[in-house]
Amino acid sequence: MYTLFINAFDLGNIINYSVGKNGFAESMKVFVPHAIFELPSMILSLSIGLFPLSLMVLRSMGSISDKFSFIYCIKRIILLIGIILLLNVFAALMESLVSA
Repeated sequence: MYTLFINAFDLGNIINYSVGKNGFAESMKVFVPHAIFELPSMILSLSIGLFPLSLMVLRSMGSISDKFSFIYCIKRIILLIGIILLLNVFAALMESLVSA
């Protein structure tokens, strides 16, 4: 969560500088294609870190069934990692081809 906060803070400073130097429309034309892929990737990365914690809390409260086994959690985490990698590849392509 700390890294996500610092990244958001830096992003805000970079956009503020860019808007001041290049104007809002030009800054958004460069930022939005890249951010469409990277921001969901960052949010999903955060969710992977919070998933085991939330699972433990829900299991201790008796709110979830035995369906949520360790294997189920590993499968979900692997799926999320695959989606995150794909989003990061698209973000890198956008950054190198569109935002450059």
